Amino acid sequence: MKPIDNPFVTLGYRGAAYFCNRKQETESILQCLTGATPVTLASIRRIGKTGLIYHVLEKLPKGYTGIYLDIQSAENLRDVTNIMATAVLKRFPERTKPGKILWEFVKSLRPVITFEPLSGFPQVTFDTSPAKSEADFESILRFLDHQPDRIILAVDEFQQILQFPRKNTDAWLRGVFQQLKNVTFLFSGSQQHLMADLFTHPSRPFYRNTVYHKLEKIPAKEYTGFIVRKFREGGRQIGGDIAREMLEWADGHTYYVQLLCNRVYGNGATVITTECWKAEALKLILQSEPVF
Repeated sequence: MKPIDNPFVTLGYRGAAYFCNRKQETESILQCLTGATPVTLASIRRIGKTGLIYHVLEKLPKGYTGIYLDIQSAENLRDVTNIMATAVLKRFPERTKPGKILWEFVKSLRPVITFEPLSGFPQVTFDTSPAKSEADFESILRFLDHQPDRIILAVDEFQQILQFPRKNTDAWLRGVFQQLKNVTFLFSGSQQHLMADLFTHPSRPFYRNTVYHKLEKIPAKEYTGFIVRKFREGGRQIGGDIAREMLEWADGHTYYVQLLCNRVYGNGATVITTECWKAEALKLILQSEPVF
C-alpha cells in the first residue's frame, strides 16, 4: 500500500505498517483458520476488530483467499447474498482467469450489476423471492467451495442475522455451511451478548461450532512503543511517558487512542509535550460537545 502522511489510522486498514501489535491474536486466529477450524471474534465497538480481520486476511499463506463481508446493513438473506456477491466480484477481478469464470457464473444467476462511479467496483443486486435468494446464496458458496484456493470467508456483524424475518436463520445457515469442504468461516460482531448467545448457548445451532475469541484492549506496553515509534519515524520527538499519558487519557480504547495521536501528529509539532497533546484533547472534547 502507498505510504500515508499520518501513521495513526482512524478508519479502515492501511496495512501491517500502521497496525499495532495483536501478534498473539493474529497467530491464534490464523492457526485455527488454516487448520479448517471456524473462528468467532467478539469485541466492544471501535476497539480494532475489523482492522484485525483485515490484518489476518492479509497474513494468509499462499493457497488461501480471504473475502470480507460486512452484513450490518442487511435486513434479510437477499441483502446478504447481494453483499457476498459484490465482495466476491471485487476479490476476483474480471481480467483474471478465475475472475472470468466467476463473472460468467454470477451473470448466469441474472443479477443487476452496476459499477460505483468513483472506484469502478461492481455492485450486485438480486431482486428475487426469498426462496430464490436462498438458492442464489447457496450457489455462490458452492462456487467458492470448488475453487483451487482455500477460501476464508469473514462475516462481520454476524449477529445481524437475529434481526432477519426468516425464523431460525442460524439453523438454516449452519446446515448450508456444514456442506462446504473448502470454505472456512471467521464470524465477528460488536454486540457481545448476542454473539455469545449465538455461539456459546447450548440451545443454539452454532453452539461449539467455532473457537470463540473475545478481543481485549491492546496491552499498554505494546501500544506505548507503537506510538513512540510512529512519531519518531515521522521526525517527531516524543517520550514514552508522554505516550503513556495519551494512552491513559484515552483509556486504551483503540479508536480514541488513534484519534488523539492522529490529531497530535497532524498539528505539526516536532516536540510532543503534555501541553501539546492536552491542547488537542481539549479540541476533541469541544468538537464533541454538541453530541454529548
